[in-house]
Amino acid sequence: MKSPLQDLWDSVVPLDGPGPAPRPHAVLQQVNTSLDAVPSERKRHMRQKIRAAAILVAAVLALTGSALAVAQNWTVLDAFFGGSSEAGEALMDTQPHSVEDDNYILTVTSSAADDSIAYLVLTVEAKTPQAVQALMADDFENMDTWAFTSPPTEEDEESGVSICSVGTSEEENLRTDTSRTWGMELMLGTTPETVSIRLNAMEEGLWLEVPLTLAQSVTVTIGAKGTGAGTLEHADGGPVTLEAVTLTPLGLTLDYTYPAACESRPVPAFLKTDGTLYSWSQLVSDLSKGGSSHRDGDVVTLSSNHAFRTVQNLSELEAVVFEGIAYPLDGSKSYEVDVSGLPTPFQLELKEPLNDKMGFAVSVRALCDGLGASCVWDNASRSAILTFRDVTIILTEGETTALVNGKTVELSAAPDIRDGCLDADCLVFLDAWSLDLCAAMENRDEGLDQRAAWVVIP
Repeated sequence: MKSPLQDLWDSVVPLDGPGPAPRPHAVLQQVNTSLDAVPSERKRHMRQKIRAAAILVAAVLALTGSALAVAQNWTVLDAFFGGSSEAGEALMDTQPHSVEDDNYILTVTSSAADDSIAYLVLTVEAKTPQAVQALMADDFENMDTWAFTSPPTEEDEESGVSICSVGTSEEENLRTDTSRTWGMELMLGTTPETVSIRLNAMEEGLWLEVPLTLAQSVTVTIGAKGTGAGTLEHADGGPVTLEAVTLTPLGLTLDYTYPAACESRPVPAFLKTDGTLYSWSQLVSDLSKGGSSHRDGDVVTLSSNHAFRTVQNLSELEAVVFEGIAYPLDGSKSYEVDVSGLPTPFQLELKEPLNDKMGFAVSVRALCDGLGASCVWDNASRSAILTFRDVTIILTEGETTALVNGKTVELSAAPDIRDGCLDADCLVFLDAWSLDLCAAMENRDEGLDQRAAWVVIP
């Protein structure tokens, strides 16, 4: 499913291929800062706050003067997958690829890709005072800043487009006096061996060609029916059939169907070879990375791409688990597993915002009860001590900081006791406890676009 930004671009320029747009995650962060919308879609701000160590490294390197050295120490693993891993290191291309003219140097310092998405870290360094002024201007990045293309496959020759969507977001902690760095996601309509990137401020016709080494994939056929969780557009969810799951070390694609009258999403779990069961949100990032869908009568067929939170070693993944049945990655016979210890999706009441700069709040007690998390109130300190998945969060009434396993984290609003319950902004829970929260609508297909409830995917 393409992002709404891409749909808007397609309606304006339907014949010229994908338009460079901010990453949907980054745009939603900006929107939610100004509007009383969905705070669960503002995760990136929280992520940036807990990257203190990486930011410090970047700052020290910047002081030594090399913009390229700064970017080379910030890879796609840092930008998209929460840090390094042995599996991730093996998949990355860290050989810089550059082009330059009299004004700018354009360099891709790090990349990784599978057959759905290419992830890049890209730096622009200005060579002249005039170029520096243009690069640092607020309007440098816009719809005309970037262009992207890749060689079409035989199936794609008529349109000539194999990049169907583009997302960008500046890594502001890497900015130097003469350079800016972006994380970029290229949603691939086909599986190209290279992609070409152009900075339109550079010399006409100058493109940077970046080779892609696609991570290998494995498809697990499932074909099982179950109960799907709610989505942004339909809070209650409903029946769903999970047809197949295709996995790569970087992410996965879900192929499923559901009745058009009640949009829903499958929530599989994962069994590691050591016998450990992981829930959906423990391994998978909350936001969809696009995909495709079509409707045939009363049935919708959807293919949805998702990124892992960290790069996975597929040899350590035994099976995909759906409705209590494990489907091994090696294609062997499926078998039952005990999933009673895994938390399941549930709904929470939407609470009024804690200030005019955030969206709906969440009841701390209700969230913990739904997760089966420990929740202890210390009346002397006016603090709640909350523990889930071996991560302890301490929230204090009226304080704009929290402690997450002893580390201080800034909050967008101070927790407050209202009607005898401690209410808080949900952002602090998302990364700390690996949760997916969505302030869902009752049923958008029926024209009811009011937010109805929190949908929590543990």
